[in-house]
Amino acid sequence: MKASEAVIIGSAITRQIKGALTDGNNGRCALGAMCEAAGIDMTGWAFGHPYSALTHRFPVMAESFLHPVWGTFGPLYQIVYNLNDSHGWTRERIAAYVRECEDNSENAKMTEAARLAEKREAPCQTAAT
Repeated sequence: MKASEAVIIGSAITRQIKGALTDGNNGRCALGAMCEAAGIDMTGWAFGHPYSALTHRFPVMAESFLHPVWGTFGPLYQIVYNLNDSHGWTRERIAAYVRECEDNSENAKMTEAARLAEKREAPCQTAAT
């Protein structure tokens, strides 16, 4: 399951809240919805938690992306938190943004892998060539 899919799945089974991952009932922010869908235990999490379990399960969440409102770069989990709490984005809209980030991350990795493969296949050149 991708992070964007987890937002959608978690959003389908919880209601959106702001200011906390969970309200202890059925409310979850976008990150909380991801955790819910992925089976990540949120017990004892508090504001400022490093979200290590979330970024371990979804490494893309630790990657740096362009914030769509501020125009600055930061870790995706912080951007998602901010879009949910400060900018009032729906979790569906956040999921679409996360999907875009996942696609950009995967494309960058595939481009880098292709570049490295091409470099390995290139004929050996020396200074005399």
